[in-house]
Amino acid sequence: MCEAAHGRPPAVATGIKRVHPDKIVFSYQGDGDLAAIGLSEIIHTANRSENITVIFVNNAVYGMTNGQMAPTTLLNQKTLTTPQGRSEQCDGPPLRICELLSVVGGSRFIARASVTSPKNIINTKQLIEKGFKTQIQEKGFSLIEVLSPCPVYWRMSSVESIKFIDDEMTKTFPLGVFKDWESQN
Repeated sequence: MCEAAHGRPPAVATGIKRVHPDKIVFSYQGDGDLAAIGLSEIIHTANRSENITVIFVNNAVYGMTNGQMAPTTLLNQKTLTTPQGRSEQCDGPPLRICELLSVVGGSRFIARASVTSPKNIINTKQLIEKGFKTQIQEKGFSLIEVLSPCPVYWRMSSVESIKFIDDEMTKTFPLGVFKDWESQN
């Protein structure tokens, strides 16, 4: 296990994988880490098709620092820094990382899942497995985005936060496989 500075896990994972190509290397990153300060690293890591797996947890807020707006915060979603809700005019639309990385030439497996039900958890597990399979078979870069609740900073109950993911987040962040090296062959 190795810790990287905020936003830098893809660069650190790349270095580890290049030195130890026989090891399974992955990063586990939140939306503030990956989609904000780490956006450049993730794009270039995918473009180079570095043979690593990224597990990207999207809870649409900066969950470790009191719930500020993140790059993935939904339009009209209220946060500590957007008390009136995210405005497209002021803040732009949420970044859709799977859609962005699916058109990057070097990406090989890009998918989005959620953890809102046993069925979705099983699917998430299968997609993460596929991401690791992509790496083990030396096919290149894989990323699995996981829509995850943050009831504390969404100011909702756990049940309400699950419903929010299913009813609201999936409108902006639809679940599914966006790119799969196996289906492209």
